[in-house]
Amino acid sequence: MDYETLQAFEFYVGAVDRGSPALSSQALVHVVVLDDNDNEPFLLYPLQNASAPYTELLPKAAEPGYLVTKVVAVDRDSGQNAWLSFQLLKATEPGLFSVWAHNGEVRTTRLLSERDAPRHRLVLLVKDNGDPPRSASVTLHVVVVDGFSQPYLPLPDVARHPTQGEEDLLTLYLVIALASVSSLFLLSVLLFVGVRLCRRARAASLGGCSMPEGHFPGHLVDISGTGTLSQSYHMKFV
Repeated sequence: MDYETLQAFEFYVGAVDRGSPALSSQALVHVVVLDDNDNEPFLLYPLQNASAPYTELLPKAAEPGYLVTKVVAVDRDSGQNAWLSFQLLKATEPGLFSVWAHNGEVRTTRLLSERDAPRHRLVLLVKDNGDPPRSASVTLHVVVVDGFSQPYLPLPDVARHPTQGEEDLLTLYLVIALASVSSLFLLSVLLFVGVRLCRRARAASLGGCSMPEGHFPGHLVDISGTGTLSQSYHMKFV
């Protein structure tokens, strides 16, 4: 039985004698399962079943107390059997790193020097609070680097994005192009309307002053010199 699966259960027990008539009785049995420290700690981070060893980067300019990494583990047991503690078992430089016992944080204890190795191997022990205690170990590899700026920044992604000045210049070009197109369109509309109005005015003017083509009749003559026409009448006496 596993306490994490089943904590308690109950059943009935009956007894019958061989008398005549037979007499019987029954009792209810309640069973409580006690917890046992039957699960060892399980490491969530870093995973130990990976094909390649887990590596952390440590800058040379790291101050004392710099957080290198954090080991995360859980325990399937309950109560105090699931309380975990962390301990540093082995290290390439024993005085350079420390592990906080209750949260698994791996931190530096001093500044790095030129005499320190460029690569470090740490072995940590994760232990529960059961009786007897159960434990698991994890191995960390730490590499000392000059810094994170040049080799680890995603430079191609940064280069693909334009700067703020380029964005402002592109916006200005777009505004100028849009204003130019709008101005040309408005000028074309005004010119078209003006031409139509001029044609209509010219047609109206020519229609009011037009004269019929051909010669005037001979009996319509101008006698006043003012441009008016007069008609002469001829009388015939018999």
